Amino acid sequence: PSHNQSQNLENKELLDCLYQAIHQLNKVDRSLILLHLDEASYQEIAQILDLHIHRILRFIELGF
Repeated sequence: PSHNQSQNLENKELLDCLYQAIHQLNKVDRSLILLHLDEASYQEIAQILDLHIHRILRFIELGF
């Protein structure tokens, strides 16, 4: 395979591992991460999940 094909396969495998790990989290943490990856603002995440903004900031600060 070409370099691009190998890189694409590696990227797909990494994404698959990431999503497998995310789906092992509890519902709130999983939702928080997916919303963050979808580039929702902290305020939007807090409103959608009905959480205090400080919980969102703390979660992000701790690196998920």
